[in-house]
Amino acid sequence: MDLGSTTTTLAAIAIVAAVLSAMLVSWRVNKAAAKARLVDYAKRDEVARQVVQAAKLAEVANESALRTGQLMLAKLDQIHGLVNSNMTSALQSELDSTIRELAGLQEIIDLKRVGGHEPNGEATAAIETTRARITELQNVLADRKITVVVVPPTAV
Repeated sequence: MDLGSTTTTLAAIAIVAAVLSAMLVSWRVNKAAAKARLVDYAKRDEVARQVVQAAKLAEVANESALRTGQLMLAKLDQIHGLVNSNMTSALQSELDSTIRELAGLQEIIDLKRVGGHEPNGEATAAIETTRARITELQNVLADRKITVVVVPPTAV
């Protein structure tokens, strides 16, 4: 072999080695990038799974909060009904008592008149105040009967 062909052969080997080296580096870089993409895809899949799990937990929590709210509203409606009922009963009891009080005051005044005595100003004022309270209580009770809405018990 002569020097020219040896140089050419060496140059060809160097070129082939350089090309093969570049191809090997490129292959390794591509392989590493593919591996990195697979790791990234796995991480994204895990994040997506966690998001779905969090959404399911949030949905369960929302449903639970909704049920709790509905139960609370039902209980509050029951309590409201009981309070209204008790308040109406108390007002009716006060009305009944005030009517009896007026009857007693009127009886005392009638007895005084039979005995020849006129009632004093305080007794007359007490009767007027009692009559006014009776009218007020009757109006309040009439308003309550109009505004009271019977709410059927909620299924709990």
